[in-house]
Amino acid sequence: MDGKSHCQLSIIHCHLKTYLRRKVKSLFFMEDQSSAFTPSDQPRPKYTIQYTPAAQFGILVAMAFVGMIVGSILALVPFFVKGIPLTSLTSAILDPANAEIMRWSQIIGTFFQFLLPVWAFQKIVRTPKDFLHVKTKSDSKIWLMVAVLAFASLPVTDLMGTLNHALPIPTSLATTFQKMEDTYNNQVMQLMQMKGIPDLVISLVIVALLPAIFEETFFRGGLQQVLTQWAKKPFFAILITSVIFSAIHVSYYGFLPRAFLGVLLGYVYYWSKDLKLNILIHFINNAVSVVSFYLLAKNNELTPEKMNESLPWHYEIGGLALFVTVLFLLYRTFQKQNKNASQI
Repeated sequence: MDGKSHCQLSIIHCHLKTYLRRKVKSLFFMEDQSSAFTPSDQPRPKYTIQYTPAAQFGILVAMAFVGMIVGSILALVPFFVKGIPLTSLTSAILDPANAEIMRWSQIIGTFFQFLLPVWAFQKIVRTPKDFLHVKTKSDSKIWLMVAVLAFASLPVTDLMGTLNHALPIPTSLATTFQKMEDTYNNQVMQLMQMKGIPDLVISLVIVALLPAIFEETFFRGGLQQVLTQWAKKPFFAILITSVIFSAIHVSYYGFLPRAFLGVLLGYVYYWSKDLKLNILIHFINNAVSVVSFYLLAKNNELTPEKMNESLPWHYEIGGLALFVTVLFLLYRTFQKQNKNASQI
């Protein structure tokens, strides 16, 4: 090979490297090109990076992974403060006397698992103001309709649970899933040991309200928005978010009910752009369970059988009809509201 050919190959190699580097960079970053058009006599604006939806998804997942690790570690702090050693942790979790410690442990874990990752994500990506849509002002009519929808969804959630149990699965899997369900029920029974109204109020805040805020912030405010930008199809973003939302609870027999709730929450958020409405629905769903457990505990009937007791079929069908009606009216209300807003 002569010197001229070698030089040409070097030039081609250099251009190819530059092209590939730009392609990889464009996949994850969108650079602010405004400085390229700044006149030489003007100060150049600060260089910023605009992350693509794919990169944003990766950042959010990474922050969630870090939050999960940190939350799992810090969730043990209430037990250590109480003087419970790590070797006795398993028995302490199943001890009804430690119900209050369990509540605080849960809220610490969920805070770092769900709220902290979204905060870190916003700082890294530098999201727009009110990225989570917490400042949206919905009128009283919508709040009322959403509250009715939340209560109407409860029989439908129960119906989804009935369908989940009816799905045919191998015996070995059924045995494994039932053991997981029994462990979960035992933990809930210990967590829901309430001696009076003060305990009920504390449980409504710690077990119903705060998880609703934390989970909706992460799943609808963070994950669903990033997936919607990435996939460009709201249905797929809502479906994927709902599947993940249900899966992280690690309950096979509760998968369809939670996935259904996730889809409902996803569409309410997509239509309204108001995270507070999602928190209301999630809180009502949690609060009804907490109050039910309180009444069962008060009557000494808090057992796995009572906890998993289904509603009569006519309640489920009637609830489904009411749910579909209210959901349709709510959709029409949002549609009309958005149309009026676009005409202003």
